[in-house]
Amino acid sequence: MWLRGAVPIIFATYPVIAGIEDADFLFNVVFVITLLSLAIQGTTITATAHRLDLATEEPKTGNDFGIELPDELESQLSELTLTEESLAGGSRLQDMHFPKGTLVMMVKRGNSFIVPNGQLELRPGDILLTIAQQSVGGSPAKQ
Repeated sequence: MWLRGAVPIIFATYPVIAGIEDADFLFNVVFVITLLSLAIQGTTITATAHRLDLATEEPKTGNDFGIELPDELESQLSELTLTEESLAGGSRLQDMHFPKGTLVMMVKRGNSFIVPNGQLELRPGDILLTIAQQSVGGSPAKQ
């Protein structure tokens, strides 16, 4: 965003370098107008786009944890958002039944991240980050 303001400011330096009378005043005017223009545009463009229904949501890429695995690994990361139904068999991690070769690496609860153990009390809305071994067919290994 700020790079766009560099061009008029650079052009405003030419009269200063050439020693033209009142070139310093011209440079200051260009500098202030450029900064104001960028600041006003930068702070209002998002709100204006929303008001005119021109803003679109970016599709979600990756996962909530910001962790990606290289394609060469024979493992797959997955997210599981817990619901009341998924916790019906018990609310601790050790009560959950996962396929063989699946490990719960992290739990996201609100804005915090928890490194789980079997005694962790899970809640609806918790997001589990799991890693699972890939079978030959490319899907997670079954029990």
